Formats: sequence, structure tokens, C-alpha cells
Amino acid sequence: MAFDKKKFIHKFVDEANDHIDRLNDGLVSLESNPGDQETVSEIFRSAHTIKGSSRILGLISISVVAHKLEDALSALRDGKISQSKVLFNLLFKAADLISEFVQRVQEGEEVEDDTTEICERLEKAALGELEDEVVSEAPPEKVIEKTPVVKTATEQAPLKKESPPPPDL
Repeated sequence: MAFDKKKFIHKFVDEANDHIDRLNDGLVSLESNPGDQETVSEIFRSAHTIKGSSRILGLISISVVAHKLEDALSALRDGKISQSKVLFNLLFKAADLISEFVQRVQEGEEVEDDTTEICERLEKAALGELEDEVVSEAPPEKVIEKTPVVKTATEQAPLKKESPPPPDL
């Protein structure tokens, strides 16, 4: 008898959405209560559960992102990295991406997105190498260079008053 994952998708979506809510609520709570180990452990468990259940159902994109999110949360829980705005922006972005993927699964879509970029950033975060990065959702501001003004020879030196021509002798 073959495993029919369609029977389990509805339950997965419901449970994943609950865990995503816990992730987001926990991250918001951590922002205002830095270092709350109980909250870190709770959101770690949510990421862990999403990772496992999505792996069982063959939802690899979700599982891979959840695994890297779990690694970053593990490093935070174990005191290997510290909280920062850059880290939280990344953790929220990962939770949002997982949420988007779960929504697509609920709608019957395949989720086979390239998750390399976010997974690499989460991996850097887990190793404590993220702090040097600048996170910006907006494109960098354009630098407008002023064109140098080139003065002509007459503009550079003041005009000398011409002397009258010498008288005819």
C-alpha cells in the first residue's frame, strides 16, 4: 500500500499554520524580551516540527528552510549568537517564506522554489557571520554625481581692462 500524502496535507497545513503563528508571536516577544530562553525554545520546537512534518510529506523546500531556521534558533538558544535587528529581520523573512509555501501547498500548488539564498543567510546566522551584512528591503539609493564645471579661459581669469592703443607718432 503506497503512502497517499494528499490525505495528510490538510492536517499538515493546519498544524504548520499554528506553528508559523507561534514562530511569529515568539519572535515578536523576543524583540521586547531579549534573552527569554523559554520563548527561544518554543519557537525552536515549532521550526523543528515544521521541518519534520514537511520532510515526511516530501515538501522539501519547506523542510530545508525550516531546518536552517531551526539551526539559527539553536545557535541563539545555545548562546552561540546574540539577538540583533539583522538576525530578527532574517528570522521573520524565513517564517514568512515558510508561510507562503504552506499557503501554496494548501492551494494545491507544487513548491519547488530555489531556497539557496535564504538558506545560506540562515546558515551564516547560525555561525555568527551575519552581523557584517546589511539587510535592506529597499534598493540602494542612487548616488548622483555632480558633473564638474569646466570654466573657459575667460571665465577662469578676470578680464584685464585693455589699455588704449598707443598714440600714432
